[in-house]
Amino acid sequence: MSVRRRFFGSLGLLLVAAGCAAPPSGALSFEEDLSAWRVERDQALRSPSGYLSLVGLFWLEEGTQTIGSSPACDIPLPLGRGPERVGKLTLTGGVVTFTAEPGAEVTLDGSPVSVSVMASDEKGPPPQVEAGSLTFWIIKRGDWLGVRVQDEQSPLLRSFSGTVAFPADPAWRVTGEFVPADRALVVDVPNVLGTTYKEEVSGAIRVTLAGMEMELLPTGDPEEGLFLVFGDGTNGDETYGGGRFLRIDPPDSDGQVVLDFNRTYHPPCAFSPFTTCPRPLLERPVTIEY
Repeated sequence: MSVRRRFFGSLGLLLVAAGCAAPPSGALSFEEDLSAWRVERDQALRSPSGYLSLVGLFWLEEGTQTIGSSPACDIPLPLGRGPERVGKLTLTGGVVTFTAEPGAEVTLDGSPVSVSVMASDEKGPPPQVEAGSLTFWIIKRGDWLGVRVQDEQSPLLRSFSGTVAFPADPAWRVTGEFVPADRALVVDVPNVLGTTYKEEVSGAIRVTLAGMEMELLPTGDPEEGLFLVFGDGTNGDETYGGGRFLRIDPPDSDGQVVLDFNRTYHPPCAFSPFTTCPRPLLERPVTIEY
């Protein structure tokens, strides 16, 4: 007979040291290894194709919309960036077609383009239209289709001075237990758009923090690694109000997982308004069998 347990989707308190695990072994010390990870994280943010380069997000309506740097366009790109008229995007029955403006210097994935159906990012990297320093592509969020625009000359990217982090503390590296479910649970994950999307949860992580037993709902395939969106008492004060992310290596043969809260990081929405990040699950219990 299966036992019903209640799992909570977010941490509703300020995390403190508990259940410490030994620092990772290897040539680098704990502090050196964490420092290298933080440098790599900052380098990713500084990438011309990273989230700091985003300069626009526009949701498409059924029919045809013009796109270009002219304010008269339905989808206005940053002034002075790219042609005044890049072309047209036509949404018909869930299919987006891009038609380039005659004479405009635009390419699709590096090749000349006149007319092309634009797949969204729903099933992998989407095709990208390039116009000067600008690039745009189609994203899908729920039933919405939108145009996401990035600029390798983004002012936010150029002014980025690096992230600020809490001091390294091995006590924040804790060991938990991944408890697989009898069957995957489909949950509604809230996002910054005010909507939700479906994600599968294949189990829960039991961990003790501040003397309290908690059960967290990560997403992802346990064999490939887990992903946790969580909130705590620092949100909106010392950290981003919408929570933080943590990636977790696959459970070992005994179901043990290491949660290194030194490696939590802000979601893209902490840096850019043109993103669609998930938020921690609502602080209400859901039931899962295991």
